[in-house]
Amino acid sequence: MDPNQESVDVVMVTECGFPYVRGGVGGVVNQTLRGLPETTFGVIHLAWNKKTTDARRYEIPPNVKWIQDIYLSPEEFDHAPRWINLRFPFRKSERIHNASLALRFFEWIDEAMKGNYEPLIDAYWRYMNPKTRTVDLWQMLRCPEFVVEFESRIADLGMPLTTTFWLMENFLSITRNLCGRIYPVGQVYHSQTQLYAGLVAALGAMQHGREMILTEHGLNVRDSIHYIREAGHGVPPKGRPGDPIKDAWVSWFCELGRFVYGQATFATYQYQRNVDEAVSLGLPRSKVEMISNGIVPEDFAAARKQRHVANTIRSAVLDERRLGHLWRLAYVGRMIPAKGILDLIEAAGILFKQGDVRFALDFIGPAEGVDDFLAECRKAIAAIGIEEIVSFTGTKDLTHAFGVVDIMILPSHAEALPIVLLEAMASSVPIVATDVGSIMQVIHNPVACEGEFRDSIGPAGLVVPPMNPVALADAISHLVLNRELYESCCENGPLRIAQNHRAEDIMRQYLELYQSVAERQNAAYSGNEVARLAGSSTQITPRAAATKVMMLNNSKVGSI
Repeated sequence: MDPNQESVDVVMVTECGFPYVRGGVGGVVNQTLRGLPETTFGVIHLAWNKKTTDARRYEIPPNVKWIQDIYLSPEEFDHAPRWINLRFPFRKSERIHNASLALRFFEWIDEAMKGNYEPLIDAYWRYMNPKTRTVDLWQMLRCPEFVVEFESRIADLGMPLTTTFWLMENFLSITRNLCGRIYPVGQVYHSQTQLYAGLVAALGAMQHGREMILTEHGLNVRDSIHYIREAGHGVPPKGRPGDPIKDAWVSWFCELGRFVYGQATFATYQYQRNVDEAVSLGLPRSKVEMISNGIVPEDFAAARKQRHVANTIRSAVLDERRLGHLWRLAYVGRMIPAKGILDLIEAAGILFKQGDVRFALDFIGPAEGVDDFLAECRKAIAAIGIEEIVSFTGTKDLTHAFGVVDIMILPSHAEALPIVLLEAMASSVPIVATDVGSIMQVIHNPVACEGEFRDSIGPAGLVVPPMNPVALADAISHLVLNRELYESCCENGPLRIAQNHRAEDIMRQYLELYQSVAERQNAAYSGNEVARLAGSSTQITPRAAATKVMMLNNSKVGSI
């Protein structure tokens, strides 16, 4: 990593996303970079190894001044050897000194686990930060006394010394990799995920006397813990001891997450459900800012017009049960199991057997690298006997594709705030989706109006429980057969977007948040070596007194 890169307004830190992965968080980052064209950005991207960064999937806008990659795999370390390969201290005086100091490491950890990070931060400045350290902590932690003490502290986990040693190697090598770097200068550090990306943003901010913002689209700590628990043989049966290695990794991620929460000046979320869970994981509620995702609705004007014409013709020619029309159903997203694709295939089989609705189902989205899962999907489709009405189309330009879609279906098992929902709503496409993440809030809960005659805006679709193909089939059938409901969903989608999800409003909120942090810093760190935000070259302007904040809430599943 080159610490001498051009100073920028915002250092954006992301993991497995922009510019190498399309969609999801990568798409949100791309939108932010392009939505603030006069704000300069640098991008730090974290990945496991170089194989995942072989090609950029986004065109880089001119306000992005540099992109730097960090690899977490010890085999990819580019600036220092992994902890296991450090020089072993043989001289007696050196060993005594190192052992004494290394054992203080546990005091710092004990305090951090109580929520007091000051000793650990002080240790970072003295022993880890390459700009200020006087002794290398990682060298000290190679002494035998440290390893023995580590083993004694986790004795209750029942792991032998060799297992303990290699577990410690995993923790310390990755941490040394991240803590042993000098990061480029930014006025604000903005991490798009928790854990390692959040740690990088915190370290960069600490090094240069700045502050960091954390944005959580999902919950990285929760998802990492779930992955660990489900890996291998899964969660031990109730009443039996847990897997000590998994328990250690769970503790590691929980404590790392709490540290990042502690260092963030603000943490932004799209919906209240995530906030409540983040608070339960250690986030101070006082740091929360609600900023949703947004789109440019004008991009979908052509699809919206095409949908309006089709609905007008359909309403004029169909009978009251609306059975004469071939309904174009579509799933849009990645072809992975967590999106509930097999649930939708089963729901399509139920609809087909019922015979109430004539339909064709398109799966729209990238399918690279998921050949085995696609084969499983095709096998399920063949078993039901619906091969002729189901197709996998690959990626399409949704600004046009949504013009011929009658209902979009998102049967996900887990989501945050999917951009594709907003795009379908902007195109006047009614939605059937599962009650995960912010979906209930986005498409179903009433939306208060500003400057409108109506009291609120109604649903843009129906919401059902996840992993329930019968409920999916019932919701699709209900939407097709209920003309008044269908047409109101077509009308409400664009209205909900205009009220809560315009990209220009979202970008304004981020801009104001950046400025708020920059103003706090300039007041607190006057005289700091970091260049200040100034002049007409930046789009960062004083934060408005009344920033638009969307109050999101939880709700029960919408009944049909």
